[in-house]
Amino acid sequence: MGNNVVNHIENLKDAISAVKPGLKKDGYFIFEVPSLKDTVEKYLFDMIFHEHVSTFSVRSADAMLKKYGLYITHVENVNYHGGSIRIISTPDKSAYNDNLVKKHIKIEKNAKIFDQKTYALFMAKIIKDKNDVLSKVYALSKKGKKIAAVGAGARSNTLLNFYRLDSTVIEFVTDASRHKIGKYTPGSLIPIKNDASLQTENIDIALITAWNIGKYLTEKINKINGKIEFIVPGEKELL
Repeated sequence: MGNNVVNHIENLKDAISAVKPGLKKDGYFIFEVPSLKDTVEKYLFDMIFHEHVSTFSVRSADAMLKKYGLYITHVENVNYHGGSIRIISTPDKSAYNDNLVKKHIKIEKNAKIFDQKTYALFMAKIIKDKNDVLSKVYALSKKGKKIAAVGAGARSNTLLNFYRLDSTVIEFVTDASRHKIGKYTPGSLIPIKNDASLQTENIDIALITAWNIGKYLTEKINKINGKIEFIVPGEKELL
């Protein structure tokens, strides 16, 4: 089994070719990986970073597994990481679930995730939202507003570095993890503090970098600092 593991592997050829020799004929290889369809449809662009070297469709997983003598018996959509696919496969070719695989591939084709135009539009939205957020951030900074970011996870750092925001604009980033507090964000070198700092340091604006849990974070922060306003990437206005 490997949940959220296969998508971290750089040399898939060596890894997947080693699976079948380790299984009995009635054994199973079960893995869970980020879904390409969900990544595109749910706009999860900040899930694409240095540790996530692969994002899978059922079509790509099926082709990869067949190449190394493994056959899909079951596919399940799960909510982890905003949208993942769990795949069960076996060396037993007679157990291959051809109808199920075709069903999922048809859904993927209908979602146009194999069309180049889909990714041109995807990138255009990313750039538009970047420009919209930076316009708000710099306009508010020019007015003397103090801005902090919320969330120091990997996807948050993807956003900060792509937007090229650093400590000249962002006062600090908050996080709940004691392992991160007191350190700095990689690349952007912004200090990481606890959530209470949003109140003690009189922050006016919170940039929600972990926007996938934006609703939860805004509710949490409002209890700490009821006067704070929010910027959420992808939103047109302050919440």
